[in-house]
Amino acid sequence: MWNPKSLNLNATRLVASAVGVLAGVLGVEHGLFEMLQGNVAAGGLMVDAIGPGSAFQGSEPALTLIPNFFATGVLAVSVSLVVVLWAALFLERKNGGLILIILSIVQILVGGGFAPISLGVIAGIVANWINRPLTWWQVHLPLNARKILSKLFPCFLVSFLLLSLFDLEIAVSGNNMELSGTVTSLMFGFLFLSIIAGFARDISENRIISPIKDP
Repeated sequence: MWNPKSLNLNATRLVASAVGVLAGVLGVEHGLFEMLQGNVAAGGLMVDAIGPGSAFQGSEPALTLIPNFFATGVLAVSVSLVVVLWAALFLERKNGGLILIILSIVQILVGGGFAPISLGVIAGIVANWINRPLTWWQVHLPLNARKILSKLFPCFLVSFLLLSLFDLEIAVSGNNMELSGTVTSLMFGFLFLSIIAGFARDISENRIISPIKDP
């Protein structure tokens, strides 16, 4: 039985959960747009989550194995909510990261959109390092670099999340797609920095026990 007191909210766990939850939220957004199209045929594997008549049509492409928009939307929302729940509460379980990756694959197959799967896979990979010795990073990240990255960790993570929301707004509006490409690149740059800084923070705060001692 899940016990909230068992959560180990170290930086690695926080990054994996934040990215996984974001992947789920983006899937819910796709599903809601698909449900709004009503009980009509999807018309193929590749669909637009935002339906005809909207100025934003074409800005939210998706893949679905379900030949009905409303059913696709219901499944997309349902699976995406499971992704959110799993990423928020259960990543520390055995194979928690692998299960998140599998859920992300299911999510894309039922209309959850293309962006969430990359985030879900990254979150699942990072989750495999929760509570594991970060020996390689301790050896290859100099002590001073770890201290700096550790302090900047919150800034990196918040910047990633804010850029993600900004990129979503640009994508849904369908305006200035060149800007969207730049924002997406910055977003993944801050995601990478958040992951590395999270590892550095856990090492610096001795939350991850490693057999290697600093000089």
